[in-house]
Amino acid sequence: MTTRTIDHRSYAQAMGIQKETYPVSNPPIKPNSNTQMNEWLKKKTLAGEAHSLDHISNLLATLLMNDDTKYLVGLTMDLGFGNSVDAREFLEDNNRWKDWFKWLILAYQKEMPYEKTAWLKILGLPLRLFDDDNFSKIAGRFGKVISPFDKISMRRDYSMGKVGVLKSQRKWINEEITIMLDENYYKLSVVEYTDDWSPFHPLLFDKVEEDSDEDEIGLSEEEYDEYEGASDTWMGDTTEVEEGEIVPDHVNPSISEIPTQPVTH
Repeated sequence: MTTRTIDHRSYAQAMGIQKETYPVSNPPIKPNSNTQMNEWLKKKTLAGEAHSLDHISNLLATLLMNDDTKYLVGLTMDLGFGNSVDAREFLEDNNRWKDWFKWLILAYQKEMPYEKTAWLKILGLPLRLFDDDNFSKIAGRFGKVISPFDKISMRRDYSMGKVGVLKSQRKWINEEITIMLDENYYKLSVVEYTDDWSPFHPLLFDKVEEDSDEDEIGLSEEEYDEYEGASDTWMGDTTEVEEGEIVPDHVNPSISEIPTQPVTH
């Protein structure tokens, strides 16, 4: 006979020792743990949390970056070494890494917790409230802000704010929230979206004034070169009239013929 508690749970359930069960049709997958990656992580690999996304992207310019430097999740990185002695020497000399990382450990000592870098669009915020702190406060409800919507005065697109956050939830974000100002309520949409983002080559959410022309028109470097070559040689229609040429009335209208008000029908 199974002993039951007052709330009708079994003794095992009440003590928290009941094993989790799964439907027979959907059992958990059992992966192979004897992998090359597992061997790579042992003893000669360090894992650590970078100070920011900017620190990760700028690792390319340091001696820390090599073929065995890997991005994991969130702000965490793996630094690979040729042997365990080199790894430990680097770990113990924090002057070599403290400017780049908050902490470092031997990678095999700790399983990295799940963290996802999520990019959020925030829509519906009144323009007069556009401020990096306001956008961060809204995005902060969904995770830790790691890429704020800053330099707002230099941005061209004011249809939304875009913020990068770290979150531990696996669920995709697509929510409507409410803000209150001066006893007025506003509905905002917060939508997670995908982006061709790389930690070593961050893709800007929005263009700012110092962007190059090739960024403005959305072309790759090769496509932009072709575009520039074509634009340099293209000859468009000219409104200049050569001597003796008869020009139709619809060509080159005088300024007085150009409407200055919207035309209504």
